[in-house]
Amino acid sequence: IDGKTRFQFRVHSALGNIALKDGDKQRAVDLLEKAREVSPRAGAGHPPGKNLHYQLHDLYNELGKEDLAIRRMEDLAEFAVEDPKCRQKIANYYLKKDGDDAARKAKQALEELLFLNPFERGTHELLARTAAKLGEHLTTIREYTYLLKFPETNPKIAYLALARAHAAKGDEREAIEYSRKVLNLDAENEEAKGIIEKLGGK
Repeated sequence: IDGKTRFQFRVHSALGNIALKDGDKQRAVDLLEKAREVSPRAGAGHPPGKNLHYQLHDLYNELGKEDLAIRRMEDLAEFAVEDPKCRQKIANYYLKKDGDDAARKAKQALEELLFLNPFERGTHELLARTAAKLGEHLTTIREYTYLLKFPETNPKIAYLALARAHAAKGDEREAIEYSRKVLNLDAENEEAKGIIEKLGGK
């Protein structure tokens, strides 16, 4: 470093790992952060799950700094476009938070996860709930319609969510149709009855 080496990333990374082996986690963080500042892209390289960003994520969690840990995953996602692990961590973090801003960040991570693996039912479920919470009706309709193809999906929950979304969009016929499907499963469901009554159905 004193000799102004052009391999600043490698040197700081090496020193950070030495500090980590010595048990000095805070010094390891400081050195690994310097390496990341030199080249965030190099820090996002292989091996997956063990690169510099993941090292920092784990260290920050051990130091009780979860917000900084997830920020490193968000940084990584910008470079590691095919890495589902960092996106899963981002989604899980924001799904535990309150507020629309957190929900929007979770939704973005979930959408990116589906781009990487469109057949993961659990991701579709989380995205459906998050979209419904945000009032993003087109995504809600798309996701719950897809989920109805799976026998594990609770049809009453899906039909009710679809009825709400279609009603909010002004699709009266679809909203009434899904509300009736809810009532076929639960004849006393007040919300489904209310949607039908509000939209003038019988």
